[in-house]
Amino acid sequence: MTKSVINPTPPTSPGDELTYTLLFQVSDYFTVRDLVIVDVMSDGQDFLSSFTPVLNVTDRAGNVTGGIPAAYYTVVNDAPSVGKTRITFDVSQAMIALGAADGTLQGGRSITPDAGPAQGTITFKATVRDLYKAPPMGPLVTGDSIDNGASLTGGVVSNNNINSISTGTVPHDSGVSLGLEVPQIIKSIYAVNGSLSLPNPLRIMPGDLVTFRLRYNIPTGDYKSVKITDTLPLPTYEAETLTNLSFNNINTGIPATGNAQFGPANSGAPLVDVPGITISNSLFNNQITFSFPDKSDPTNTPTVIDILFTLTAQGDPFVDPLMFTNQVNTIAKNTAGQSILGVGILPLETAGPRLRVKKGVVATNNSNGLLLPAPVLPANVTVNPAGVCSGRLGGTGLPVTSSTIGSAFNANVSNVDAADQVTYAVVIENLGSSSKGAFDVSLSDTIPAGTTLVPGSICVNDGAGTPLAFSGGFPGSITLTDPGPNQGALGQGQNALGVPSATGTNIAIITYTVTNDLTVTPRQTLTNTATLTNYAAIEGGPNFTPLTAASDLTDTASVTIADPLSAKVLAGTEIDYTLSNPSNPNKTTQAVIGELLTYQLRVTVPEGVMNNVSIADTLDAGLAFVDVTSVTKSSGCELQQSDNDRSGQSEPESGGRRQRDKRDIQPRHSDELQHQQCRGRDDHDHIPGGGAQYRHQSGRAVEE
Repeated sequence: MTKSVINPTPPTSPGDELTYTLLFQVSDYFTVRDLVIVDVMSDGQDFLSSFTPVLNVTDRAGNVTGGIPAAYYTVVNDAPSVGKTRITFDVSQAMIALGAADGTLQGGRSITPDAGPAQGTITFKATVRDLYKAPPMGPLVTGDSIDNGASLTGGVVSNNNINSISTGTVPHDSGVSLGLEVPQIIKSIYAVNGSLSLPNPLRIMPGDLVTFRLRYNIPTGDYKSVKITDTLPLPTYEAETLTNLSFNNINTGIPATGNAQFGPANSGAPLVDVPGITISNSLFNNQITFSFPDKSDPTNTPTVIDILFTLTAQGDPFVDPLMFTNQVNTIAKNTAGQSILGVGILPLETAGPRLRVKKGVVATNNSNGLLLPAPVLPANVTVNPAGVCSGRLGGTGLPVTSSTIGSAFNANVSNVDAADQVTYAVVIENLGSSSKGAFDVSLSDTIPAGTTLVPGSICVNDGAGTPLAFSGGFPGSITLTDPGPNQGALGQGQNALGVPSATGTNIAIITYTVTNDLTVTPRQTLTNTATLTNYAAIEGGPNFTPLTAASDLTDTASVTIADPLSAKVLAGTEIDYTLSNPSNPNKTTQAVIGELLTYQLRVTVPEGVMNNVSIADTLDAGLAFVDVTSVTKSSGCELQQSDNDRSGQSEPESGGRRQRDKRDIQPRHSDELQHQQCRGRDDHDHIPGGGAQYRHQSGRAVEE
């Protein structure tokens, strides 16, 4: 035997009409008589007496069906215990009453010829009560269950003689259970900044007023000890910001931030009482709990607990975009005191700013200056260092966007010298997805020693070339001026779908010019560093730089002063017989023993200062130093001659001799040093070469 139940109006609740069906069968090889079925319904149900149970039996003798006469079934309430209902069906006698020749069920293969299966059904109805009869005699509430069990007995007789004495019994039990529906909790976002029209996809921005909705559906209208606990995700939502704990008992409008009230679908008092509210605000327990007292509704009207509460999304630092799951838990008690649990999930996404800095040299007034690596600027974008801020950026490549910036704004410059001007560009780019952009953006920049800022040269423009307001200056720091409390100076970098901004409003390009001081020295490198020191998701909000990658916070650009240049040439020889004795010539480029040779050493100094300079000339074997014939300098250059090292000048021999002349050299152009040398021995018929080199000592440029 098996048992089933149908509720045509699920979910199960008081007042529902249930249809039970008992299906019983006899094996194909047996014959059974004296069939009796006993059905016991649990507390919480009533037998529906207005519906007559129906019997339908088929075996090899044929089919009988119809309502079971009242004489052949009994209904006893509060049996076998209070609240339960026992129903006894005399199946065999009911079959006879409905026209069967006897009260047996004979299997299809119990005798010949074979026939179909022997089986039957009993159908009856019951209704779900509102209250239990047994103590504590309370209402049927969410999470309760009702059940029904049945047992069948019968006697086995001979297949060829149904009137024979029974040789045994065939007991069998079956049961079925129905549970009152467990309510489901649903959490959603009801409104943002007072608007019910929500974008798709939805991203919350720091500073937004977010109205959450909790809906708890109770089909029976009865509940016990309901608690709804919303665990809010940090750092965006802080439970303690729900400050009005009195609960505004209305279900119209949108609550102000920090307030809670009933929502539009709430069933209202007296079906739902105003809840108690408790707040937990620790790092691992950021929760709001709404507690409702027990409620019994005699009408069993389906009840909805609908709660709205509004919180302000906080501006604490996070990595954009921030995605997390908001979990709501519910707990209620059933009549047996068991806890009925429920869980609701709401995916949430919060957008914020995400900044990075790039710095590079973009221009110099020295035509020999070398800017690398390329590209210095995005394609078709120009910088006019002398222009006013409204015209600082130009070209058909505007606006500069995150898609076009590429590897530009990263060049360094070399081969410049004193008094040259160099123009830097510092780019602050917002890659974040918050539509409010980035607030309180501050950047510091070190103007290195050896350079001087050109007064009035600082300009800040967005990627389209539009000037941006700022405060402060360099050396030191500047802060971009936010247009208003709900819009940062740097616009949204990308939308919720990840598409970059095409307007350039998410980019600030800071340009300024410095002049190299007259004291710079050759090969000196002047390094300039820009550092992002602050930015926030809301006006006056916490600083995001601690969560920003260090490589995005700072960048450098360098200026390298040009090298000095040196050259050595043979200025002439003492004897030139090319014209007087063509057959035995002694040309200018040839020498004999004792002939004087004159060399010229030229040092070209870039604008700036070279201190403790040594000029060294290493003579080939066979030459002996004689004298310095002249020293000349270009206009604006100062020389202070020190002792010369002329060792070995009276000892001409095969070993080389070195002449050294030390001077302090200041700009500009070139110095010439001329001296005479004497060939030591006649072992070559050509003029040996000489060399000039430069050397650096003690951190100061020294030339040999």
